[in-house]
Amino acid sequence: MRHLIIILLSVLSLGAGADTIDTLQTLKTQADSAYLSEQYDAAISGYEQVLASGKSAEVMYNLGNAYYRKGKMGRAILCYERTLRLDPGNSDALHNLDMAISNTADKVQAERPFFFVSVYRWLSTRLSVDGWGTLGVICFGLFCITFILVRFTDNERVQAVSQTGRWIALGVAVVANVLALTQRQSITDRTGAIIMDARVKVGNTPSDKASESFTLHEGTRIEITDTTITDWAGIRLSDGREGWVRTSSLERI
Repeated sequence: MRHLIIILLSVLSLGAGADTIDTLQTLKTQADSAYLSEQYDAAISGYEQVLASGKSAEVMYNLGNAYYRKGKMGRAILCYERTLRLDPGNSDALHNLDMAISNTADKVQAERPFFFVSVYRWLSTRLSVDGWGTLGVICFGLFCITFILVRFTDNERVQAVSQTGRWIALGVAVVANVLALTQRQSITDRTGAIIMDARVKVGNTPSDKASESFTLHEGTRIEITDTTITDWAGIRLSDGREGWVRTSSLERI
């Protein structure tokens, strides 16, 4: 009897899971239809309901497009940034992000990084965390195969190719795993954020009475550097400027 109950519960849970998937797919289809009909409020509501059940780069990207059409650049930029966290190589999200940023008030000139830092950042966005992890596993497997070939074959040509190939495979495996760990850490840390208010005063101290260092506007990306003061966040812009803002005026990517 006990085993029968377990089996019935398993079947019911599978059925419930299938119903949930069908419901989410229906919601997405309805949201897509609303977007195509230029009913952007309905599309936003539908996409947000889908995302409440789990992350999806495709749905997040569509939500960003709906916000962009509504003229809500802060929300659109936030969604495009979140899309790129899930799918770093998404060229459509990158393009639309640039378009949305061009419609914001703040034109922040980023500090120019060193050449190798630029290359590293570019390389890290070519694949997702899972993509780099998979590549690392594959290359490590190739390293093991070529190692075996070097040890147990008498064919000189195979040995020569395997000798070179194993070190290349090992090198790529190490780089891939480092990039996967770096991306995973950036996703976990979530230090990036977007200003959501129309206009925000940035003070030199965490206080409403602090002197105003500069102002920021909706859609500007910042990095959170300090959260030790309740309701306040220490921030840094890509051009090096720093200050304090209320946490209610921003949303983490």
